Amino acid sequence: MKKSLFAFVLFGLSILFQNCIMSEKAYYKEKDITSLPQIEGEWKAIENKLNSNLPHILIIKQPSGGYTIISKESGDKPSKADTNKNVTLFAVADSYYFDYLKSNEGDSSKPLHFLQEIKINKDKLELLGISSKDMQKMIYEKKLTLPYTKKEDGTIIFTASTDQLQSFLFFNKKNKNLFEKIGRLQKIKSN
Repeated sequence: MKKSLFAFVLFGLSILFQNCIMSEKAYYKEKDITSLPQIEGEWKAIENKLNSNLPHILIIKQPSGGYTIISKESGDKPSKADTNKNVTLFAVADSYYFDYLKSNEGDSSKPLHFLQEIKINKDKLELLGISSKDMQKMIYEKKLTLPYTKKEDGTIIFTASTDQLQSFLFFNKKNKNLFEKIGRLQKIKSN
C-alpha cells in the first residue's frame, strides 16, 4: 500500500517535470523574480498528456519570495506521501516561468534547473515544458544556438549563461513548437 501511494505521488510530481530541459545555470536573474497571487492555492490536475488521475497540487508563497509546490494525495490532511518542491517564479518577455532546482546525480554540488512556462486564465493554470522533440530537431538541423551537453540517455543539459538562456527564450517566443502543453490545473481553493 505504501509503495503504491508513494509511486502515485511521485507520478503526480512528474506532471511538474515532464519535458523540462535541464540547465546548469538559473533561467532567471534577481530582477526577473516576481509573484502572482492568483497562482496561490490548491489545484487539481484536470488534463495531462499521460494520465488525468493525479493528486492535488498546493502552491504556497514563501516569505523569501519563492513558492513551494506540494503534491498532495487530496484533501486537507497532510500525508507522509506529500512531496514538496521549491520553485522560483520569474517573468521574461511578457511570459511567466517556474524555475525548479533538482539535485544533479552526476555532481551534487551543482544542482540543475528545470524550466516550465505557466499561463493562467481565471481559475485554470496551464503548464508548458520545453519540447524535447523540438530540441532534438534543432540539434539535428544545427539550429540550436545554446551551448549544451547530451548525456548517454539522450538528456539535454544546457551549459549556457543566464543571459544566453533568456535571449533564447525571448527570440524563440514565436516558435509554437518550442513549448508543449504538459497539463492543465483547475483551482479548487485559494489560500
